[in-house]
Parts: sequence; C-alpha cells; structure tokens
Amino acid sequence: MEKITCEVINDLLPLYCDGVCAEDSRRLVERHLKGCAYCRSVLEKMRDECSIEYGRQEEGEHIIKGMAAVWKKSVWKSFLIGIAAASVLLLSALACYLLTSWPFVCIPPKQVEASAVVEGSRYIVHLDTANRYKVPSVDLETTEDGILYIVLKRALAPVRFRTEKEHGGIYAGSMDSETRAGKAVKIRAIYYGTQDECELLWEEP
Repeated sequence: MEKITCEVINDLLPLYCDGVCAEDSRRLVERHLKGCAYCRSVLEKMRDECSIEYGRQEEGEHIIKGMAAVWKKSVWKSFLIGIAAASVLLLSALACYLLTSWPFVCIPPKQVEASAVVEGSRYIVHLDTANRYKVPSVDLETTEDGILYIVLKRALAPVRFRTEKEHGGIYAGSMDSETRAGKAVKIRAIYYGTQDECELLWEEP
C-alpha cells in the first residue's frame, strides 16, 4: 500500500479537526497520526486555534445578546417614559380645563352688578361682573314658594373676559316656572345669589 504523505494528511486535518471528514479518511488520518509526530503537532495547533476561534465566537454572541437585551430594555424604558409623559400632559390639560373653564365658584352679589324687570309674563335680568371675569355658566333655581335665585358661576381659576357676553349678560324667562322637582310655581321674587347669600332684585308688589 502506498504511503500517505504528510501533505495529503495536512489537507485532511481541517476536516478531521471539525469532525466532518468521511469514515475512510478519518481512519487514514488516525493511522498516520500514530506514527507522525509532526502531523500530531499540526493537529494540536489546529485544535488550539479552533478553540480560540470558538471562544471568540461565543464572546461575540454574548456581546450581541447583551446589546440586544440593553436595546430591548431601552425601548421598554422609553415606552414607559412616553406613556408617563403623555399621562402628565393629559392630566395637566384636564386640570387646566377644570381650573379655567368648569364652573365651580358662585360669584357673590358684591362682585356683580344686577338688576331685574318684569314685563307681563316674563322677567328680564341683567348681570355684569364688576371684576370682568369670564363666566362659563349661570345657575337658576326656583323654590316651591316662588322665589327665583339666579347666580353666575366662574371657574376656580378665573379668566379675564374677551367679549361682553362672557362676563355677564341678559337673562330672560317666564314668570311661570318650575322647581327642580318639576312642580309648577309662579315667581313672586327674584334674587341674585344663593339662598345663603343673596340680594333682592325684584319682588311682587
């Protein structure tokens, strides 16, 4: 049988080192390695290089996995920060609306110029805030004994008016009114303010 040279074995060693050579080639290489110190040293060096390269690959994979984990954490953190920021903006906008637009506070009589007249079956009330604050709403309440209370309401944080209609106005209605319970009554007196704090504007003679 013709002797296999080291050059041929060296060509097969990479496949042998990786464990992918054919069975006949593997036996041929192992038979040669038993009697050739040089080829054994080449194989050993090759295995060391493969081990280093494999370690580098593992290190690279570890770095990539670490970067991916940091990126995912960063994305999730940014997402949570975005939600928190949006929530703060939404709550701020809601608070601003409630403070400047929602009618919470009754404007007391001393801050309102009020007058009332009755013409036939209708009343006309003219109201004007002395401090020119914006008035989002007016509240009307008729009691069972025919007393009409009319009061302007402003927001908790008052805003200066932009047009005349926003700081008061003229309010008209029928002298035949209803209580909040739905009972029909005839208005006998008109007051500006609440039942606790009010000023008489008109009273039936």
